[in-house]
Amino acid sequence: MKTKTLSPELLHKMDACWRAANHLSVGRIYLYDNPLLKQPLTIADVKRMLPGHWLCGRSDRSRDQQQ
Repeated sequence: MKTKTLSPELLHKMDACWRAANHLSVGRIYLYDNPLLKQPLTIADVKRMLPGHWLCGRSDRSRDQQQ
């Protein structure tokens, strides 16, 4: 049985796409704007608190304690 493999060119393109998607994802999570870094990155661009389900759980517990 012969195994089909991807060509080196296709693997290179897939890797480039994977890296670009990861770069954009990180930019959207950690930065207010400028995920493509078209302007120089400054500390003001970085979010202080990250969105996520762990923050919702924390606020729910604090709300329950007040009742």
